[in-house]
Order: sequence, then structure tokens, then C-alpha cells
Amino acid sequence: MNAEFSLQKTVDRIIPFVTKGGINDRNLFERAILKNHSKGLPIQIAGFIGQGGKNHLGKSDIALLARYAQVQNELLKNYPFGVEVSLIGADIHGLSNSMPDHGYLDLMQNEGTSKGFNWVLLSDLYKEKRLILPTWTEASKQLYHKQGVEFDEWMRIPNQIRGDLIKQAGRHNKSDVSIEDDESNGILNAFYYFLMRKLEDQIFIPDWRDFLFIINGSRELAEHTFPQSIAQMYWYDTRHHGGHKSRELNRNMILPPPWFRDD
Repeated sequence: MNAEFSLQKTVDRIIPFVTKGGINDRNLFERAILKNHSKGLPIQIAGFIGQGGKNHLGKSDIALLARYAQVQNELLKNYPFGVEVSLIGADIHGLSNSMPDHGYLDLMQNEGTSKGFNWVLLSDLYKEKRLILPTWTEASKQLYHKQGVEFDEWMRIPNQIRGDLIKQAGRHNKSDVSIEDDESNGILNAFYYFLMRKLEDQIFIPDWRDFLFIINGSRELAEHTFPQSIAQMYWYDTRHHGGHKSRELNRNMILPPPWFRDD
């Protein structure tokens, strides 16, 4: 490990791992790293692990954790106070969608902790903040009466991104929630997911603002469902080659959020 600290070089260490998706704001990375450095604390990396609905670990799961370890090891080369990785088991996302838990998160926890990673369940973070999810009836009323701040934010999501989220919600929903038809159910499930993510601002903005988050999903969706005041790196590029500022989407690269992943 090189004890000579360089803020620029430390941030640059992660760039080779996220050249496709990039980062949301370099200033946020520098702020978080510099704040931890000034206190003699480790750099904090975090990311979500979706419930998955399966009972085994596959090659993609092992590869995912290996990439966390790679970023951790690269940062250690230029940072003197250590680098910690925290994995957040997004159980509450899957449970609200009736995604079955066949022990996948336990397996990911065991594999992650064997690598020295921290582990916490999202449901426990909800309990710490005493957050209460809306009922499906409340979400339905808010959606179909077009009321509330969250609904206004929901409608600000570009149609293409919102449409992809609705399709994934309809495809992967395991709950018995039924409104009128498959399309309506998909809209409600997608909106409920959005409400959960907005509620989680109360967790992550105050307590996780100095973490570097790895987003293993759609960058465009994260821009509307995760606080942009927190440093984020993206492993996938869902835009065409017009550059990261291009709003044109690559239809072959749209990825579902972790909540819907079951493969």
C-alpha cells in the first residue's frame, strides 16, 4: 500500500472499472474520500444485493463480489486508512413484491463476509429509522388520483425509463395484488417500488452520504430512484455511444433494478 495520499489518483483508481457507465459526479467522490481521509477513516463502498428468488449462487454472483473486491484493492493502493465494503441485502424490495426468499441472501451474506465485507439487511435499516411502507391501497389511491409529491416525481421520469420499469414490474411481480388488468398491475407495482426508493432517502441521505455506491443496474433509473447527492459508480452503460450526456438509450442495454432480478 502506498501511504502517500493523492485525492486525484485515488478517484482515478476506480475509473477503469466503470468506464462503461461512468460516475455521477466526481466532486462527490472527492468530497467523500477527502472527508474520510481527514478523519483517518476507511473509504466506504456500498451496494445493493437483490433478493433474487433463487437458492444458489451462480457465476454472475461470484463475479459481482469479485468486482467489489477489485475496486477495494485498487483503492487500497493509494489510500492509507483502509477501504471497507458494505453490502445491503435488499430483502424488503423482494418481500413487498412477494419475491420468494430461498436463502439466496444468506448465501450472498456468507460469501461476502468471507471476503471481509460488511452486511446489513435493508429491512433492518427501515426499522432503525422507524420507516413504515405505504399500504398497497394507499399507493393505489395516490397513483390513480394523481396526488402527492411522489406522484409528481414519478411523472418526471422520462417515459422510456418509466415504461421499462413498468414492464419489468409486470414481468417479475409475484404478488397477488390485482387491480384491473396486467398493465394496471405493472404500473402499480412499479410505482410502489418507486415509493420505497423515495422513502429510503431518509436512510441514505443522512447516514450514507459519505459512501461510494456501486450501482449494478440501469444508470438512468438510478438517477430517479437514488439520491444524486451521494457518489455513485455504474458498471453498465445504457446509452448509445453519443457519450454519457446523451439522453438516447441503447435498447439492448436497459437493465432492471435489483428488485426484479431473479437470474
